[in-house]
Amino acid sequence: MYPQTQTASAGTAGRQLLKTAAILLLWVAILLLALWFIQRDALRYFSMDETIFGRFWAHRLWLVTHIVGGLLALLMGPFQFWSGLRRRALSFHRWTGRLYLAGVVLAAVPTFHLVFYIPPSDGGWVAGSSLVTLALVWLASSAMALRSILNGQVEIHKEWMIRSYVLAFSFVNFRWWMDWPVFANAGTFAERLTAVVWLGWTVPLFLTEVILQWRRTGRMA
Repeated sequence: MYPQTQTASAGTAGRQLLKTAAILLLWVAILLLALWFIQRDALRYFSMDETIFGRFWAHRLWLVTHIVGGLLALLMGPFQFWSGLRRRALSFHRWTGRLYLAGVVLAAVPTFHLVFYIPPSDGGWVAGSSLVTLALVWLASSAMALRSILNGQVEIHKEWMIRSYVLAFSFVNFRWWMDWPVFANAGTFAERLTAVVWLGWTVPLFLTEVILQWRRTGRMA
């Protein structure tokens, strides 16, 4: 009996170690992609160079606010999922959570202004409708995360924060996916951009929902 118990314990420990390693690798990949996006696409706007802003030069403060909010959400998000830090420094977890929510608002609200100035060559109203929908869903999921934690519903809060951060990462997806051969060599630039702007958040959000519901049904079983 004892050898079987020890074997089962060793197997459980091994699976837990593999799970931890997989999660760690996933976060390393996420952070590397985020840093790649920040270095390649976001930081250049802080030079306040008119040639970089292009058609949005007259709306540069809206765009910079949008970028600052997106970066704040992108960088504060991982702290919300660091369970060890949450247990040891709950106050820090709460403050980074507040900064994350502030970033969501700063990034989402300017979207409703900027979409009116997207030229047809960049997808026009079709791409703009995706960005408006994304902003609304992002605000709603973040608000649900806040509401659930205020009501003491920790697990529900975690799920809504996962959804919210997946949406925050859409900015990285847009830039990254545009370099994929399947998009880089298909149609016009406007067609490619429109497809990526829609797929860059709907597909990850759908896959996230499948995983969350799979875990929930597994716990119920």
